[in-house]
Amino acid sequence: HIRDNANTSRLPVIFLSARAGEESRIDGLEAGADDYLVKPFSAAELLTKIRAQIKISKTRDHAEQQLRSLLTNAPVAIGIYRGANHVVEMANQRMLNYWGRSAEETFGYPLLEVITEFGEQGFGKVMDDVYQTGERFVSEEIPIQINRLGIEEISYVHVTMEALRNEDQQITGIMAVAADVTEQTTVLRQLEKANDTLKLAMEAANMGIWRTDWGTDNLMVSDIARAIHAIPKEKVLSFDETLEVIIPEHRDLFLQAIKNAVESKGHFNEDYQVQPFDGSKKKWINSTGKVELDDSGEVTGVIGTIMDITESVEDGQRKDDFIGMVSHELKTPLTTVNGYVQLLKLQAQKNNDDSSREKLDRVLAQVKKMSSLIGGFLNVSRLEAGKIHLNKKPFELTALIREVIFDEESSTQTHQLIFEPEEEIQVIADRDKVGSAITNLISNAVKYSPKGTKVETTCVVNGDSVTISVRDEGMGVKPEEQAKLFERYYRTENHQMANISGFGIGLYLSAEIIRRHHGKIWVESEPGKGSVFFIQLPLV
Repeated sequence: HIRDNANTSRLPVIFLSARAGEESRIDGLEAGADDYLVKPFSAAELLTKIRAQIKISKTRDHAEQQLRSLLTNAPVAIGIYRGANHVVEMANQRMLNYWGRSAEETFGYPLLEVITEFGEQGFGKVMDDVYQTGERFVSEEIPIQINRLGIEEISYVHVTMEALRNEDQQITGIMAVAADVTEQTTVLRQLEKANDTLKLAMEAANMGIWRTDWGTDNLMVSDIARAIHAIPKEKVLSFDETLEVIIPEHRDLFLQAIKNAVESKGHFNEDYQVQPFDGSKKKWINSTGKVELDDSGEVTGVIGTIMDITESVEDGQRKDDFIGMVSHELKTPLTTVNGYVQLLKLQAQKNNDDSSREKLDRVLAQVKKMSSLIGGFLNVSRLEAGKIHLNKKPFELTALIREVIFDEESSTQTHQLIFEPEEEIQVIADRDKVGSAITNLISNAVKYSPKGTKVETTCVVNGDSVTISVRDEGMGVKPEEQAKLFERYYRTENHQMANISGFGIGLYLSAEIIRRHHGKIWVESEPGKGSVFFIQLPLV
């Protein structure tokens, strides 16, 4: 009875017997005694036994207290239940918080009576099975509905239940460990939902995916990407082999775009033409992607999308062909107009007719502006048709920049054009086309900045490349618009642009010219504080 009573079960018991012999001692210990004495015994002997049991009891209590402290402060919810009714003996604060109950409400009571929801959700059967069989129960995340402080909540937990045994290996209870994974499960399910939505969107857009481990020849290509390139499903691909489907004139540009993204640990966006594996009609492809980084910030892979833009490119080509044809037809009469106006200007100079000469100068300026616009359209048409070729030769870069600034100063006296090179710089490139790109940056700086402000150009060698910068004090460019500036026909939209003419082809042509030199072009800007445009070219 002493051992069966929860209030006295842990008291030390000394068995006193009038019967001597081994059998009586065994009877006492089997009855649950901690020690025994056989008559006759002295008071001193009894006190010694009592002191020994008190010391043992204190040591045991201390060890149990340390264990309880460990369980109480554990980073997971822990509960201990005794008997077939699963009476709550102990639960740490995490478990109490999880239940939404206090120790007073739960300790000493059967768990399934205190929290009836657990029984309704099948936990009673699980606990009975563990108690009866001794087999451990381990779950993945399982949903649990529980009433916490009057509010019905659903949580997700990982649960482990282990049978507790006494020294005779008899099961006396259960210890349960629960880890709340609600947040992780919610995030995972949201991610799965987002992935499903993304997959559906990509399938609707007929968009494929590719990925490579950078520095290896490994390549993963989605089913849609395989279909776009007419790649058989069973064919094992490598990165270098698959590059061969890109036509030769676009292959290096695509690879350079990826290398630039790897160097900058950023993104890439490239249009190129491919010859499908089955020899069918060539297709135009857009690939947009980014590099993948490990925890230390090093590039581990490159991932990108694949989209067939053949129809869009062909529509654009037809438009460019039309613009090219119209521009070409306009150029001839405009040349004639220019010639006649120059003759009239000479005649006005001979007659000292300053009024006519001034008006004819204005006409010539407008003819020059129109010729420049038509030339730009023609260059776009030639570029898209692949008819712009580079004539690379050695030349001195700072001399070219001086010529560009001199020509700009001849047509406008509204800005301070500053260029103070420190050294001569030799490069191997197409002088005319690089000059066209620099001209565009400087003329834009003048066009988009207030009169009387400075436009400063620099040219600096950095290792095996040279960087040209053009700084203005103009309106600046919003961050979200900076990458779009180099797209064909793109112009920023704001009230300041209303009275500034342009078609958005200058920067596009400049970017294409620099890219074909395996260089880079970009802008750094802050609205209201001006912009700095950069061109980086390899020296060789």
